[in-house]
Amino acid sequence: MALQHLLPDDWSVILRLCRRIMQYTTPVALRQYTVTLLDLFPADHFAEKHAGEHRHEHFEAHLILSGALTYRIGQKIYYPQAGHLLLHGPGVPHEWDVSHASMRCLVFEFTIAPACAHIRQPMSVVPDAMLRDMAALCAELDNPQDGWSDRFSLRLQLILSYLLDLIGEDSADESVELPYRMEVLHTIRYMQLHMGSHLTLDAIAEANCVPKRSLIRMFKEDTGQTITDWLTECRMKQAAHLLVSTDQSITHIAEQVGIPDVSYFGKCFRRYMETTPKRYRNAVYSLLPDEPHASQRSCKVR
Repeated sequence: MALQHLLPDDWSVILRLCRRIMQYTTPVALRQYTVTLLDLFPADHFAEKHAGEHRHEHFEAHLILSGALTYRIGQKIYYPQAGHLLLHGPGVPHEWDVSHASMRCLVFEFTIAPACAHIRQPMSVVPDAMLRDMAALCAELDNPQDGWSDRFSLRLQLILSYLLDLIGEDSADESVELPYRMEVLHTIRYMQLHMGSHLTLDAIAEANCVPKRSLIRMFKEDTGQTITDWLTECRMKQAAHLLVSTDQSITHIAEQVGIPDVSYFGKCFRRYMETTPKRYRNAVYSLLPDEPHASQRSCKVR
């Protein structure tokens, strides 16, 4: 995705969107960490601007949208340009200089608990998937539709996960192992976010910039499941949650989890839950001592 299509041209609109993102942001649990976005804001630096050495008590990431600059982190010097992501940890001395042309970027300030400060990749190319999620997040806020808050939370989780993937344990050892390879983690997050859509293996592989055969092999090796089985199981767990927490019809729930064919949805649900959606809903609420839930009183099966 071209960077010029990531955000609106109007800088004031970008600032407003960043403020709205911060308005709805909450701490995000990722693996064994809790990531908290402290601030997100656009920075527009003109030529000849310089920031002397300074430090922060938090992580800071710069997503370069246009232009270029010279950036020193500790004793190393980097030359990021449009399309690069620059990251440094808390307490690390750094300074930057915009020498020749103006530079625009998005700045992420965030914390991670428990603490980890080792940066695997101080400078990297921004993943296409991160750009797509940023653009979709802004579009979601600009024109919110039903269920937008859930999609917002998942997209924010995805965006922060890309940053976390560049950070290791608070150690000089760079051989820290993740539970899954990054390609598999990104695939899982993508499927969680787009669960309600019609997903194909080709689309999932393309979204994660990985050849389909390689992704199928890696996913099976890391999780022990095929991509299709994992996605179906995830959809059934979400459907089970919706059956007992809402009074939505089974037809509508099937559509929400990405299986609009209610007959096929029923077959999948029986395979994973060993009962029908209607019986599952009624069985759960028959155990409640209080007045039946609305979904039990008016269960709509169409």
